[in-house]
Amino acid sequence: PTIMTERACSRLVLGAWVGGLVMILPPAVLKAGLPYCGPNIIDHYFCDSAPLLHLACTDIRLVELNDFVVSLVLLLGSLALTIVSYAWIISTIFRIPSAQGRQKTFATCASHFIVVSLGFGISVLVYVRPSQMNSVHLNKILSVLSGIVT
Repeated sequence: PTIMTERACSRLVLGAWVGGLVMILPPAVLKAGLPYCGPNIIDHYFCDSAPLLHLACTDIRLVELNDFVVSLVLLLGSLALTIVSYAWIISTIFRIPSAQGRQKTFATCASHFIVVSLGFGISVLVYVRPSQMNSVHLNKILSVLSGIVT
């Protein structure tokens, strides 16, 4: 019996799209309504929210709080799902009868574990930090590192 049916796959895709839209719409509407002034130059390599907010000429604390909460929910939610998934994978690896089979399987998965861990670590450092600790220079380095690693 196949676990992933076409119907299940379609529902997962639809859920991801709707969930993404619902999570990104409030911050996008808040940012679109901000008055922007001054130089239209963003000191960053990628199109990211925090450098854009520095161009706003109004109080952005509500928008920053919203960004923080949305980032926290998305990162912690996906991290929890990833940890549960990896726990199942690791428990399956431990049930492989031969030591050589376990070693080969874990070696295959280890690089993926490392890349995903780096991706989550960088995302937490960039998006789940209070604005007082926000450093444009550090964010640029982390963004480039994220692009190279993942």
